[in-house]
Amino acid sequence: MVNPRDPVGQVETQSLAVMMQAPQLLEAEKVASLPDDSFHVPALQGVWDVMLAAGTLLDAVEGTLHPARYLEQVLEVSGETVRPLIVEIANLDLPARDEEGLQKLAGSLLDRLSELSITREYSVLKQRLQRTDPGDAERYQELMTRLGQVQVKRRALRSSDD
Repeated sequence: MVNPRDPVGQVETQSLAVMMQAPQLLEAEKVASLPDDSFHVPALQGVWDVMLAAGTLLDAVEGTLHPARYLEQVLEVSGETVRPLIVEIANLDLPARDEEGLQKLAGSLLDRLSELSITREYSVLKQRLQRTDPGDAERYQELMTRLGQVQVKRRALRSSDD
């Protein structure tokens, strides 16, 4: 699956596992705020794409859809290429001893996944800004505004950790 020495891959894998195994422990607002391209590891992005295509993750998070039924729906949407990885992630042992530990893990993983996504977005915007012609004031200002918005998101995420 993912190299065990890859901390980003581990956060992403465990985040998907929590979403599939115990979605009811996640905060709907945090899940809803994850961008469509939240995952850096291509295979895991493929799993996320299938989960988004199923369209019922927030129902499972809110408790109106049983986690097992949610997983069935994800598997129905998945193709033969991604299905084995989904099954593997859905059966992954998570490092939590009980429901309370799993609740803490779920919140922590979603925060870390959000932080990784925000960092990636910030990096892409900085690179675009560096390549932007300084004479293109409108484009430059647009990128500066978006960078400011990303910094606000990052600060809000960090302040919610405190």
